[in-house]
Parts: sequence; C-alpha cells; structure tokens
Amino acid sequence: MKDSKKADQPRLPDSLEEQSAEEMVARLAQEGYVERGSLQNQRLEGELRGKATIDSYHFRHVDATALRPEGVEWVDVLFEHCDLSNLDLSGAVMHRVAFRDCKLMGLDLSEATLRQIAFDNCDMRYINLRYADLKRVTIEGCSLVNGDAYQASFAEVSMTRSNLDQMQLTGVKLAGMDLSSCEFSAIDALPGDLQGCRIAPAQAIAFAPLLGLIID
Repeated sequence: MKDSKKADQPRLPDSLEEQSAEEMVARLAQEGYVERGSLQNQRLEGELRGKATIDSYHFRHVDATALRPEGVEWVDVLFEHCDLSNLDLSGAVMHRVAFRDCKLMGLDLSEATLRQIAFDNCDMRYINLRYADLKRVTIEGCSLVNGDAYQASFAEVSMTRSNLDQMQLTGVKLAGMDLSSCEFSAIDALPGDLQGCRIAPAQAIAFAPLLGLIID
C-alpha cells in the first residue's frame, strides 16, 4: 500500500540532454524556460530576472551557490550531491522535486510553495521556511538544526530520523506528525502547536519548558 504522505518522485524522461551551466543560464535568461536537461560536475552562476521555469532536469554534483534566481518554478527536478547553501529561493514554486545527499545550509525557501518534495540525507541547518506552504513533503535523515519554519503551513509533512534541535516551529500545526524517530533537545513552538504530535517518551523533556513545567 502506498504511503499517503510519501512525496512522489520527479517524473524524468529516460533520455536527458547533457548541457553546460552557461548554456542553461543563457536560455533561462532569454526564453524563461528550459526542459529535459542534465548537468553534472558544474557550477551554476548568474542573475535571472523575471519568471522562469526549469522542467525535467537532473543535477549531479552541481554547485548553485552563485546563482541569483528570481521567481523560478521547478518541476520534476532531481538534485544529487549538490550544493545550494545560502541560495535565495524565497517565493519559489516547486513540484515533484527531490534532494538527495545535498548541502542546503541556509537555503532560503521563505514563502515558497512546495508540493511533492523529498529531502533525503541533506544538510539543512539554518534553512529558512518561514511562511512557506508545504504539502506532501518528506524529510528523512536530514539535519535541520536551527532551521526556521515560523508560521509555515504543513500538510502531509513527515520528518523521520532527522535532527530538529533548536528548530523554530512556532505557528506550525504539528497535529498528526510523528517526530518519535527524530533527535532534538529543544524546539521553539507554542503549546497549541504541539497538540496531536507523536513523540517518544524520552523527548517529552524537550517540551516541558513550553508547558511551564519544572523537572527536577
């Protein structure tokens, strides 16, 4: 039986055209759209103004930290062993995007719309998800230490085997979420946000200060 919360994988065609980073950025700047491409062991850089769409792409060992996109929509995209640290993707729209073994430290996804997204074994420390809209998002084996999801909307979001220590979750409704396999010593949230959230007995001490409890 299919897990109803599991994000769908990117729908990539069997054949993808290997491209250069310069060619891809140039086409995005001129036409606002690229599709069915593959980049490997390259560095993406440049400024993209206006709306653009990246459709059916596979990025492997790509450094995108020098890219300056604006209003990009990502559809059916797979990132493997890529570095998107501190990349500003605020307000981005993503559909069926997977990140595997990626460095996403400080990635800005504030106010982004995320649908069918999978994060697997990624470094997501200091990630910014403030006011983002997440639906059918899976996070497995990742570090979100000091991440910020203030007032984000979570629907069918799962976090498993991940480090959530010091994560900002104030305003995020955690009802129905199972955090029992995750690691954290403290989380920022409101007591009402925690209702219906499943945790392991040993994790309960992390929520005691939020409830005004004193544990000797």
